[in-house]
Amino acid sequence: MKKAVVLLIFVLIFFNSCAHIASKDTYLPCACAYCDFERQNVISGISGVSETVAVPHIYARSYCLMDADSGALLLSNNMNARLPIASTTKIMTAIVAIENSSPDEIVTIDKAAAGTEGSSAYLYAGEKVLMLDLIYALMLQSANDAAAAIAIHISGSIQDFAALMNEKAADLGMKNTHFTNPHGLHNQNHYSSAYDMSLLLSYAIKNELFALVASAKSYRTHPVEKSTERFFSNHNRLLHLSQECIGGKTGYTKNAGRCLASAFRRDGKTLCLMTIDDGNDWNDHLSLAAYGFSLYNDIELLAAEGFKLDIPVVGAATNTSAGNGSDQVAGAHNYITATNLISVTACIRSSSKITFSAEAPHFLYAPVYGIDSFPADALSTAAMHPVGILIINADGYPVAEVPLYARNTALLYIKPSFWHKLFKIKED
Repeated sequence: MKKAVVLLIFVLIFFNSCAHIASKDTYLPCACAYCDFERQNVISGISGVSETVAVPHIYARSYCLMDADSGALLLSNNMNARLPIASTTKIMTAIVAIENSSPDEIVTIDKAAAGTEGSSAYLYAGEKVLMLDLIYALMLQSANDAAAAIAIHISGSIQDFAALMNEKAADLGMKNTHFTNPHGLHNQNHYSSAYDMSLLLSYAIKNELFALVASAKSYRTHPVEKSTERFFSNHNRLLHLSQECIGGKTGYTKNAGRCLASAFRRDGKTLCLMTIDDGNDWNDHLSLAAYGFSLYNDIELLAAEGFKLDIPVVGAATNTSAGNGSDQVAGAHNYITATNLISVTACIRSSSKITFSAEAPHFLYAPVYGIDSFPADALSTAAMHPVGILIINADGYPVAEVPLYARNTALLYIKPSFWHKLFKIKED
């Protein structure tokens, strides 16, 4: 019996002693990994000044200039008019093909496809061609026979493939668009708008394969089973006129006039534009792109430690300068202040409305060590765990994300042991 009592006392002493080990020299990650993050709007309503850049004169019957990242409209005229769009249709054909087939699929050219009128890759019935080669023929050569071959291979018929195209258009929010074929040959029920086509290109240019094909100035096919080798040159002159042009699609029919969709990129900012029935399209696209980029500037959106958010810490000592002791009060919720350690700069329009939102837990568990617990000369975010994320939006679109770190430390409350209380009573 005496041995059991002695053993019990030993165990109690051991565990009470261990309770004093935690200190800021022992780095423990905060418990935010166990908390659900919730996005909450924190600050909003910071606006800049209006643009003063001269608007270029554009000759198109309809046009639209769009920020491809945010979808923001930069300039337009008659952009929702339902008009024929000729071979710019093939942007939709290409993205539907990419998303519904594999580039290395072998396509057997259907007799109906080989006989398609208009611009052609001169495919012949029964020929076997890689899907990738057909997509290049579609986008560079503007080959109608390639468009028909893709449609029949994927859907079995032109009509069924057009249904796929219309489904995709609906998914993208193209409300003034209806396709009846994959190539853009005139049909009174085949139409789109400058806005819808800018929206489509903004989506398509984010696809890696589409962007690769659309930016190619030329392409040589990879014949399979003794098929004919072909060489295509891109009809899009903008690829030669501007290093900032990263792709697009030309089009022309008597009913549609000259149609052109293009994408430009500068310093990470992408613009997409569409002109319909424009006899001066090459120059107009260069002017529109130059105008669009002139609206954007590198603006400091937030200084270092310019954002602060208080987060409750459960189980923290009320006196965070102490590691243990009876002067701490159990059950109190201390707070840490989360902040950004770096300034944030983004290329945005000066008139953009800037809003901030934070993803952070409702609470953290102590201990949480802030930047005040690290020596100034040894401070490194690599040694710290973020306690949240700050999202910075321009016109409702996220343009930057930065981690939030604890500015101050909240140590774990350690309940005084029996022996600590006993000795403190004796001291008193």
